[in-house]
Amino acid sequence: MSIREANPDDFKAIQSLNYQIFDYEFEHSSKTMNKEYPFLLTGIEYFKKIVNQTDGNYGLVFEVDDVVVGYASLRLIDDNDLQHRVGVQQVQLQTLCVDERCRGQNIGHELVKASKAWAKKQGANNLKVVAMAKNLRTRKFYQDCGFEEFEIIHEIML
Repeated sequence: MSIREANPDDFKAIQSLNYQIFDYEFEHSSKTMNKEYPFLLTGIEYFKKIVNQTDGNYGLVFEVDDVVVGYASLRLIDDNDLQHRVGVQQVQLQTLCVDERCRGQNIGHELVKASKAWAKKQGANNLKVVAMAKNLRTRKFYQDCGFEEFEIIHEIML
């Protein structure tokens, strides 16, 4: 078992894992999630930025016996996007997924720990993650990892 930097060979594995996220969110949180996103051009472009480490994006993968069973994608937040905050250098943990067959083995916690280390290495003093409000399992996971709820977003369907 190991965590390493994502590379272009990890594209399909990350795409497949991301589908698991969207499928779960669709079933448990929001019917507005587009389960096809990982296979659409915008999704493909997003994953390419992760595996190619471009535009401030970075990816980590967790492997077991040379098989990717989890990943985390991170992005440096531009200082211009944080002008309303003082003294914050931020990295966003955009996505974290562990293959549903491998959950409960501390893989997610290890990916968060590696994400924190990468963020610190980039000079960040803040790591942000967003979770769907109705996804209580994910929210509890991030709280167990030390994250605190900071901001609540409200939406209304019209």
